[in-house]
Amino acid sequence: MKIGLSSYTYGWGVGISLHKPDKPLSFMELIERTKEFDLNLLQVCDNLPLVSLTENEFEQASKKLAEYGIEIEIGIGVLNDDEISQHLDIAEKLSARLMRTLISSSGNILKEEEILCILRRWVPIFEKRGIKLAIENHDHYSVQILANVIETIDSEYCGICLDTANSLGAGEDIHTVLRHLSKHTINLHLKDIYISRIESKQGFSVVGAPLGKGILDIPYITNIIENNGRNANWILEQWAPFNTDIDTTIKNEKKDAVIGVNYLKDLLALRSQCMTGQK
Repeated sequence: MKIGLSSYTYGWGVGISLHKPDKPLSFMELIERTKEFDLNLLQVCDNLPLVSLTENEFEQASKKLAEYGIEIEIGIGVLNDDEISQHLDIAEKLSARLMRTLISSSGNILKEEEILCILRRWVPIFEKRGIKLAIENHDHYSVQILANVIETIDSEYCGICLDTANSLGAGEDIHTVLRHLSKHTINLHLKDIYISRIESKQGFSVVGAPLGKGILDIPYITNIIENNGRNANWILEQWAPFNTDIDTTIKNEKKDAVIGVNYLKDLLALRSQCMTGQK
């Protein structure tokens, strides 16, 4: 198990459609930040499309990843043949061993049988190439449907990327998510949240929090995954709230990343001490 950064650790820095920074964070800069944190894992997802890189840029990135000893994971935003085919080639160029995917876009929600049809075509290819496909829980699907899909495919190369907050959009809390998906988890997205009543008291607001500062019990979650999952790496993600302007928001996001990484390092160190004390 490894701790890693993600392109979604810096969602504002990479760029969100309504708020594009003047100088979006690049793939090479993400590699450098991973090195600065002394981490050896980086996940680059659909918010920073790798398809736009030139062959020379792929070569430079591969050399830098090897020099720093950083393992790369990649991610796509929708499950379809074109995206999978294109990104499997990218995975091989970067020696990635895992591809995370969402299933559907907001305008095209696949039915369960359609999902299974795509996976039956592609999972044998993932197996041959030695790359794992991690399907992320999201607001479009119940965790029961996702568990059914994974159990039907029944491959060690197809599992769940468990996100600690996404399923709130499907009306499911973290305990429901863990109950159904923890045993299938091959990748873990750790983000923390605050939930509070809005001023009118007629509803709730859900916003991001620095890891360990929100309402989620991160030690409990990671313990469940460590004991029940399938050797899942831990990826730090963030929902940093917008604050005043894009520059201020990016600065706060960067500070929150420091808090998150240090929190995870401390959590691992404490767990290691406990394990040593038990021996």
